Amino acid sequence: MPNFDFWMFLAGLGIFLLGINQMELGIKNLAGKSFRRFLRTYTKNPFLGILLGVIVTSILQSSSVVSLMVLAFVGAGIIPLRNAIGIIFGANLGTTITGWIVASIGFKIPIDSFALPLLGIGGVLIAFLGNRMFFNEIGRFLVGFGALFMGLNYMKDSIEMDAAAEHIFASIELAPHFFFIIGVVITALIQSSSATMAITLSALFSGVISLEIAGAIVIGGYLGTTITVMLGTLGGNQVKRQVAFAHIGFNFLTSIIALILLYPLLDFVKSVLNISDPLYQLVAFHSTFTLIGIVIMLPFIGPYARFLEQFVKVKKVVLSPYLERVPATETEGALEAIRKEGEDLLEKIKAFRFAAFNEAPKTLGQLFDSKQPNLIDQYKIIQEKEGDIIAYFVQINQEKLNGSDSDQLQELIHAVKRMTLSAKNIKNILHTITFLKETDESEIVAFNMRIQEQFSTFYNHLKSSNNLETVQHQIDQDYRENVNTIYTLIQNSSIKKSELTSILHLNSEIKNFKTNFMDAWFIFSSPADASD
Repeated sequence: MPNFDFWMFLAGLGIFLLGINQMELGIKNLAGKSFRRFLRTYTKNPFLGILLGVIVTSILQSSSVVSLMVLAFVGAGIIPLRNAIGIIFGANLGTTITGWIVASIGFKIPIDSFALPLLGIGGVLIAFLGNRMFFNEIGRFLVGFGALFMGLNYMKDSIEMDAAAEHIFASIELAPHFFFIIGVVITALIQSSSATMAITLSALFSGVISLEIAGAIVIGGYLGTTITVMLGTLGGNQVKRQVAFAHIGFNFLTSIIALILLYPLLDFVKSVLNISDPLYQLVAFHSTFTLIGIVIMLPFIGPYARFLEQFVKVKKVVLSPYLERVPATETEGALEAIRKEGEDLLEKIKAFRFAAFNEAPKTLGQLFDSKQPNLIDQYKIIQEKEGDIIAYFVQINQEKLNGSDSDQLQELIHAVKRMTLSAKNIKNILHTITFLKETDESEIVAFNMRIQEQFSTFYNHLKSSNNLETVQHQIDQDYRENVNTIYTLIQNSSIKKSELTSILHLNSEIKNFKTNFMDAWFIFSSPADASD
């Protein structure tokens, strides 16, 4: 029977998982932002997405980190779902690189010759230079890399095979597909397909299991990674569930294909690829069936994305959907989410301003229609949305931000506050606007129409000009013209002296609205038409 040291195996597994975690954190902290920018800039189509998914996951050694980036980018509207699916496909192939590294180094080179130096150098860097981020993260990576192989060595040494065991496991080889379930369960429990691969390679190296059984376990591990994803979708938002289902569907299909083609694919690896080492045969089998799944699914990424968008729909209307889709910890995606919400807030404030000056008296039916938001309700929605953004800002601010991200975040929040102030400028003069709309005095009607024309000119200036001073000059000119008109109205007795203060206040608040709105516009505006 095989001699199995449970505590040595458990220690090895724990050290292995700790190593993976530290490697992931080290590389993510050193280059995470660069990789996010890389993904965002060069993911133009699903094919590029697959290629970049392979590259980034191979370097980061973590498909979970890549998946989190993808989730943030899709949630913020930076990349479409179809391109994100390509990245997920590529990330699945990129994770197979871990198996190649483990098989090439962990079982071919004495562990002590490199694991101990890595642990020693990494520990010294953290202890003596840990106050500098670069050296601290380099040390963390080296410690993680050394711990990964130290843990692998413990797992390998915990399993020994004697001659009597050969007869027992020979009979199990007749039904290797049974071990697929074991792979699913192991990976679901330890939440790491890389650890499952390391355990399987250790058992294969020790002769405890055959290559066919090892292949079935690896397929199970491939599907088992989706259990964590599936649990993570519970109570999740629309985009999170779409990305998760894309991952689950792909891994499920690929696993079924790999199980059906278990023997032919292993024969292909042995005969056609001419690989004789069982460890390399297993990792090559892993990469091969993943690649086959990608090739099969690549032509259908577009329809697959459209199906998911229809299948996983929004359950409820959310005031600030981008903020719910993107974790605040993903800084770049979170900043983009605020920008998207800012653009939406601009549109809401434009609509509020337009309704205030142009809203016709409601019919009897509209008065009793609770779905028809009045001006005060619209203003409350604007306030609630500002509250959502500020609360999200506080979450982001708790993260460690570099100078550039911090400056950008402060600029965005300042613009949000200016936008809300512009809405308040309109709210402050609603009663005076009502007076302008309801009067029959021809000169006041003409004055009100001039104000509307000035708003149209203002929006056109925002749309066509990149110069803030030019727009401000027009705002000041409109203000002075309105002051002169107001005094003419009082001289002609078109308005009463008791109404003068309210009309002048209206003119000042309109000027303040335009100034506040302009400041936000140059931060949040998109190429969309500014007129209303």
